[in-house]
Amino acid sequence: MNRSRASTATRLAVLSVGLALIALAVYFIAIGLDKADKLASVLSALTGLAGLALSWQATMRRPRPRAPSASPAPDAPSSSDPPPATPEADGVRNIISGSVHGPAIQGRDFTGPMVLGPHPATDPPTTHREDRPPSTSPR
Repeated sequence: MNRSRASTATRLAVLSVGLALIALAVYFIAIGLDKADKLASVLSALTGLAGLALSWQATMRRPRPRAPSASPAPDAPSSSDPPPATPEADGVRNIISGSVHGPAIQGRDFTGPMVLGPHPATDPPTTHREDRPPSTSPR
C-alpha cells in the first residue's frame, strides 16, 4: 500500500468514526438521558466481552509456520556473512558482529558475587604503565 492509499484509508476511517459518534450522540439525545444511559451500559458490556474474547483468541492462536523463502539460497556464504548458528550445550549461541567498545555482558538470574573482567586464574596478567602500580583488588 503506497502513501496516498494509506492516508486516504486513514482519513476514511477517522471520518467514519466521527460520523458514527455524531449519529450516536444525536440518537442518545432523541431517546432521552435515562434510556441512553441504560443503552450505553449494555453497549459497553458487550464491547468489553468482545474485547475479552478477541484477546483470549489471540492468546490461544498458534503462530503460523513461515513459508519458505522465494529467493534461491546462495551457493557459498559471503565473507561478510556470520557463521551459521549452532546451538551450544544449553541451546543458546549469540553472535555479535560489528564494533564493540567494551565488554558485552549478557546473563539472566545472577546470584552471588559477580566479578567483571578477565578471570585471574586463566587469563595472563596485563601489563601496566610504569607510573601506576598494578591493582591488587579483584576485578
